[in-house]
Amino acid sequence: KFNSGPMMGVAGPGRLETATPVDINQIFDILPIMGTLDPGGRQIVTFTYFGLSCQKFEAMAVCQAEGGPEYELELKGQASKLEFRIDKNELDFGSVLYNQVLEKEVLITNTGKVAYYFSFNLSGVSRPFVIDAIPMTGLISPDEKQKIIVRFRAGIPDKVDETILVEVAHFEPTKIRVHGLGIFPGVCVSSAVGESALVPLERCDELDHARRRGIA
Repeated sequence: KFNSGPMMGVAGPGRLETATPVDINQIFDILPIMGTLDPGGRQIVTFTYFGLSCQKFEAMAVCQAEGGPEYELELKGQASKLEFRIDKNELDFGSVLYNQVLEKEVLITNTGKVAYYFSFNLSGVSRPFVIDAIPMTGLISPDEKQKIIVRFRAGIPDKVDETILVEVAHFEPTKIRVHGLGIFPGVCVSSAVGESALVPLERCDELDHARRRGIA
């Protein structure tokens, strides 16, 4: 608790865990560094850390109240490169019924010491509802893994070959190829035209079938 009209300042030479000496003021910044408080007043002080690549810093900040006690605040900071690993760059779903949904897993691993955000970009997929990813976005903490479920639906009885993008922090997007073959059941029977001639069975719901294929 500050007394009436105190002066407030911060001091602390700090201890640096680095091979090259660094001025503590280049690492930690405190604003405001001093000021006056009226009785019952408050002051928000902002501490800023400026990280240097792959280095760890520790310092002690001391808040001094004129004519009063001193308050120590330990400061720590560490900077590290962003590093990640994706366990697959291709998902082959093989032959699948054109209206069936199949799932495969993709694993993103944070191999660094800094958390980062990721997102799946499906804007390059040629048709809607062909590919989905769950979750689409998220935050991965250091040394943690995130499992992504990728869902595939061919939608047509034909080959489907798409590319999705995984965007991690500021890195260039990583491409994942997703492909499969949409199939549908069908039969042929011999007709009276000849033993070697085969004609498809006529569907009783041919119009509805054509409409559903068009929607897919």
